[in-house]
Parts: sequence; C-alpha cells; structure tokens
Amino acid sequence: MQLEKPVSARYIRLTNYKVADGKFAVSGLRIFGEGNGDLPQAINHFKVTRNQEAKRSVKLEWEKVPGVVGYNIRYGVHPDKLYLNYQVYGESEVLIKSLNVLEDYYSMIDAFIENAFVKGEKVISSGSK
Repeated sequence: MQLEKPVSARYIRLTNYKVADGKFAVSGLRIFGEGNGDLPQAINHFKVTRNQEAKRSVKLEWEKVPGVVGYNIRYGVHPDKLYLNYQVYGESEVLIKSLNVLEDYYSMIDAFIENAFVKGEKVISSGSK
C-alpha cells in the first residue's frame, strides 16, 4: 500500500479488527521513506586480509564513523555482483568464514543510521592466493 501524500511520523500503528480463525500474524511489514538528519560518511578506506592458512576466511577492518549505527558488508565474486551480505553493529571489523578457496572476492562497505544509508564507493579485492 502506498500513501497518496507523504506523512511525517515517528511511529505507526497496525490494528487487527478481525481474523476469521482468531490468529493474527504479521510478516514482511516494511516502512520506507526519508528521515531527518545528516547522512553518514561513506566508508572508502578499509583493509581486506585473506587468511593464507584458511583461505575460506577474510577479515575486513575500517575506522568507525561517528554517529553510524551499523555497516552493511557487501561481497561477491565480481566487483559488479556483490550479492552476499554481512550486517555489523557497533564494530569496525568483521571476519567472514564462508568463502570459496579458489575464488577471488570483492568487498564494499555501506554505512547506515536510523533513517538513511550511504553506499560505499570503493570495491576492494581479497584475492584467492
């Protein structure tokens, strides 16, 4: 459902008026919009270290950005296909242990706050060897 006019809201209320079998459940409720406040800084400087003894692991490290709630670590086997994701809250590093040993992987870090996110602009390769 899309509202006809934009609204400014802090909370939403979902009311169940009647359910035939008496069991009410909600799945997939998503609210989209634009929030208030400044956008976080983009994460363009980070370090990627592939573990040479256990090549299924890679460590990403970056500097914390003030005011950021968390980070989306996007990675994949091609710079334009970063389809895998880790979400990190309150930390400035992540250890990913699910890589294919023979593949090169590429990573990008997005920063987010409660009402917006900033997509990273730099993609770094972790290599396979």
